[in-house]
Amino acid sequence: MLLRIMIQPAFLKHGDTVCILAPGRKLDAKSIETSVAIIQSWGLNVTLSYNLLSDTHSYLSGTDAERLSDFQKALDDSSVKAVICARGGYGTTRILDLLDFSTFQKSPKWICGFSDVTALHLKLQSLTIQSIHAPMPVQFPKTEFADSVESLRSLLFGTANPLTAAPSASNRTGISEGKVVGGNLSLLADSLGTSTEIQTDSKILVIEEIGEYTYRLDRMLVQLMRAGKLKHLAGLVVGHMTGIKESELPFGETVEQIIRNHTREFNYPIGFNFPIGHEYPNLPWIEGATGKLSITNNQSTLSF
Repeated sequence: MLLRIMIQPAFLKHGDTVCILAPGRKLDAKSIETSVAIIQSWGLNVTLSYNLLSDTHSYLSGTDAERLSDFQKALDDSSVKAVICARGGYGTTRILDLLDFSTFQKSPKWICGFSDVTALHLKLQSLTIQSIHAPMPVQFPKTEFADSVESLRSLLFGTANPLTAAPSASNRTGISEGKVVGGNLSLLADSLGTSTEIQTDSKILVIEEIGEYTYRLDRMLVQLMRAGKLKHLAGLVVGHMTGIKESELPFGETVEQIIRNHTREFNYPIGFNFPIGHEYPNLPWIEGATGKLSITNNQSTLSF
């Protein structure tokens, strides 16, 4: 197999400029004001995309053309050293294939976010460029996310802290290494059959989800399994499974049972309850970086 070398953007230094933009769902101005103040306290300059608070669409943060223009300008602007996506929701895939990454590839910068931004992370994986799965400004004002936001600051300046999780009876113990990829399960399943289809062989796969019925969670995992995406993993990291609920007709299996059922043929380590996703803490990590996954009876650790 051809080894793909991932390109790592330069870490930030005091005085650098970051851009906040919204590739998907609209957001409120208050969370942006707080986020700008927090980022400025890190010794960074902040620029807001022109259409960030556009009211031209009822759900999206502007029309596709507006959001595309904002993102393209941030990709091409050499003075911007990192792009922080304001929130998730839905809408990133509507503009993803229209973005021109040619200038960005010559001078990569960090792109940060999670949830719907998973689509962007997958695009960058296809370009062999690392990115940061991270909390977003919509979470910054909430005091319970303070440690997560501080961890993002550390990572942007070059310090990658390990992620730990309490032991779970559903874990499968073991130690493995591999490039770490993944994100929101819905977006991973959505990528199949596209130009940014997730590649999982010999990799540590991270999954998290919010607000799905249990049968839909099962369906997405079946889709990944049928596409061969669960067979050759180096390991599986399960983050927050937030608000997973039963439909009118109960599915009758827990999240842990569903995941273990669809990975029962394999022997790679599996760790549940990692601090990644739509709850706190939502700790950042680098997509495409080489990680070591250690799952023991006492603790689960993902280190870089």
